Amino acid sequence: MYDHEDELLARVVLDIGETFFAEGEKLDIEGQLNDALQHFNWSRLMFERSEKTSNRRDVMKNEIEKTNKRINDLEKRLQSMDDTT
Repeated sequence: MYDHEDELLARVVLDIGETFFAEGEKLDIEGQLNDALQHFNWSRLMFERSEKTSNRRDVMKNEIEKTNKRINDLEKRLQSMDDTT
C-alpha cells in the first residue's frame, strides 16, 4: 500500500520505464536497433520522471545509468553500421 499519491505515481512511472526497457532489450536482440533505441529513450524519460517524485533516488540513478549505457552502446552500433554502408 502506498501512503501518498506521489509514491504511487512514481511506482507506476517506474513500471512503465521497466516495460520500455525490457521491450528495448527484446528489439535489440531481434536486430531492430532503431526501435530499440527509441524504447530505451522512452525508458530513460520514465526513469527520470520517476526519480523526481521517488524517495529512492539512488535506485533511480542506477536505472538511468544502466539505460544511458544501453543507449550509448546502441548509438555506437548504429553509427558503425552507417560507416560501413
